[in-house]
Amino acid sequence: MIKELFINLSILISSISLFTQWKKEYDHIKINPYTKKLIIGVLNGILGVGLIYFGCPVYTNSIIDFRNMAIIIAAIYGGGLSIYVCSIMIVFFRIAYFGVNISSVYGVILIIVSGSANWVICNKKLRLWQKWAYCTSFNTVAASIALIINYYNAAEFKSILAMYIMSSIIVSSITYKYLEYCFSSNRLYVKLVKESSQDFLTGLNNLRQFNIMMKRLASNALDKEERLSLLVIDVDHFKHINDTYGHANGDIVLKEMANIFVNSSRSFDVISRNGGEEFTVILLDCDRESAIRIGEKIRKNVEQYRFILSDENEVCLTVSIGVASFPESTKDIKRLYELADNALYKSKRDGRNKVSYI
Repeated sequence: MIKELFINLSILISSISLFTQWKKEYDHIKINPYTKKLIIGVLNGILGVGLIYFGCPVYTNSIIDFRNMAIIIAAIYGGGLSIYVCSIMIVFFRIAYFGVNISSVYGVILIIVSGSANWVICNKKLRLWQKWAYCTSFNTVAASIALIINYYNAAEFKSILAMYIMSSIIVSSITYKYLEYCFSSNRLYVKLVKESSQDFLTGLNNLRQFNIMMKRLASNALDKEERLSLLVIDVDHFKHINDTYGHANGDIVLKEMANIFVNSSRSFDVISRNGGEEFTVILLDCDRESAIRIGEKIRKNVEQYRFILSDENEVCLTVSIGVASFPESTKDIKRLYELADNALYKSKRDGRNKVSYI
């Protein structure tokens, strides 16, 4: 019995490791909430089936396993739809594997009752550990009652029941702690990835991410024979803002400036803060004329905007923009940033608050 229960625990730990690894790699992809719940339900259904298959047989057509862990995970991380899908999969396998008999009937009833109770518990405003503890307690008690009804007079019943209750508590505790550890590690990983690619102040891409995206999108444009344009933007006289109003107000200006760039560009364009008051916008599949129009839109929106500082003072600012496009400006896509930067300095030489192109 101990060997089979250890196998159940090993399956749980392995499945959690695979699930959290998958979540870490693909969590940034936007998925429809219902699709996400469905996936969680299916994955936990497969886990529940595996736990039943490798369960510990104690009497004829009756086994002890930790399928309830799969239902709890589905309830906490997926909700109603996930519980429903998970429970249906477990019920069908339970009947298909053992056939229709009194143990199967009690097993099906237990799954339905546990799933419903777990859904109610997880809808309450409780801390994660409380939800886990209440779900585990209910499922263990319910399963124990089912065992008592079925096998109260059977041989070694009391020792089997005691073993089940003790192992359920131990396995539940280990599973919870391991899940908590995995998700904590995932959050730390996501935070580190975000910090390595995002500008801490504006939330835009940082210089490192700009270089990565520029290489990737340039290669993609060459492969697909698409156009690619780049805007290099510099905030005019930004040093004056820092010197006059302080760096805290300078940060406010940069944040607002980033919002203007995002709202003035297309949703799929890549916007970065390359450092200080310099920003870039990579315009996908965009010719030079369209790039100039977007640049002018950004310039006008900044010019018309009133930046409100922490002391309620209002300041007006402008930006100078340089535009370069592939293949209009150059046939060598690697020179795109260099040419856009040259166009930016042309805007500055011509009096600032201009969009220039090469």
